Amino acid sequence: MIGGGADGAVPAKQGWLSGATWLGGGRAFTLVLQAAQLALVARLLKPTEFGTWAAATALVMVASALADCGLGPTAVIYLTSGEGTLDDVVAANAVAVTCAVVLVCAASVGFGSAVTIATLSLIPWLVITRLQAPSVAALQQRLRLKRIVVGDLVGTSLQTVLLAGLLAVAGSSTQLARVILVGVCLAVGAVVELRIVNLTRLAPTLSSLREHGWVRLLRSSGTLGVVNGVSMLHSKVDQLALALLVSRATLGGYAVAYRVVDASVTLASVASRAGFTVLVRRAADARAEVRRSLIWTWTAVGALGAVCAWFAAPVLMPLLGGSAYPASSGLLRLLAPIVMIAAINNAAAQSVIADRNARRLLWVSLIGLSLNAILCFSLIPRIGANGAAIACLITESLGMLFVLRLAVRARERPAAPRRPPAAVGSLGSSPTDR
Repeated sequence: MIGGGADGAVPAKQGWLSGATWLGGGRAFTLVLQAAQLALVARLLKPTEFGTWAAATALVMVASALADCGLGPTAVIYLTSGEGTLDDVVAANAVAVTCAVVLVCAASVGFGSAVTIATLSLIPWLVITRLQAPSVAALQQRLRLKRIVVGDLVGTSLQTVLLAGLLAVAGSSTQLARVILVGVCLAVGAVVELRIVNLTRLAPTLSSLREHGWVRLLRSSGTLGVVNGVSMLHSKVDQLALALLVSRATLGGYAVAYRVVDASVTLASVASRAGFTVLVRRAADARAEVRRSLIWTWTAVGALGAVCAWFAAPVLMPLLGGSAYPASSGLLRLLAPIVMIAAINNAAAQSVIADRNARRLLWVSLIGLSLNAILCFSLIPRIGANGAAIACLITESLGMLFVLRLAVRARERPAAPRRPPAAVGSLGSSPTDR
């Protein structure tokens, strides 16, 4: 049975911890590989070139959040409740990806031709990665998590091998060629990952576009999509402000330090998918135990991660960025508390989303973005990258407190009448490409 009451007899931690261990363990390994990728790219590109690449990466990550449009969690809710099918998710995802690509390409023009070219080189990776979203949502909804882990590991491993080969052979190439080739390496790995996790067509059928299921899905996920986009922009506005106000070489050092924070946030986000699925599969009045378990567990994990990041900074930063970024160790120590803050924030937000109260997160995200932008543009001209780190630390802390309060006081809004859970065949109703 897929419905909410099926897991009622399962203890909270037993219901999600094994899935979180699979997802978290797999993601932890891929994060090590991504750290190696960062080290390879930092050595392949000069500091100014790396700053350009970091600015382009920030723009593309914002576009990725916009392309998600809240569809990941909303798709899990829809598929679990029988309110939609996988065809609806594929069609909605295709529309969202197209709009996000157009927006990010237009936005990159404001940062100059170098950033625009770097952004365009990452667009294939963005599109291929986002095409995986419907299949990942279906696998998550069915708790078939091992396939997600395998795809992530294989795709990231291939990217790392290709970047290592690129470093060995591309030393005499031009800046433009090196930046484009980095994008090609990432795209090839994403293609392999897509091949492993894919369950459905890559493009929507005409019949699915004519129906209105994807429109309803986008409307339902729209608020969460805006929240995700604003939150991603919030996490990148400090880097974009550094690129505009100081120099891309300074941004390069900050980006090396912040990549560790990004990795920690990604790890918590991916591992918590299992907890979110268990929350959705339970009735609203049976979620309190899971909610408490998630928040306390991720508080402990986040605290441990923050301590490890602080102590490892002097060793980790030279390994990632090399000797070209001496200030990155101090910046990572300043940013380290965000590891714990983001872990708590993520667990609390998952609970709010499962209760279909994402609209309440929107105001928190907008206030956090506005405050972060104000602090960045006030502090960065005075104290440079340290100002960006302080602004981020202040706004992330306030955001965590607000979201935690929403989770504790969550009340589910009246839900649409539940339909019988969709049959297994209807979840994958699009013909497979294999």
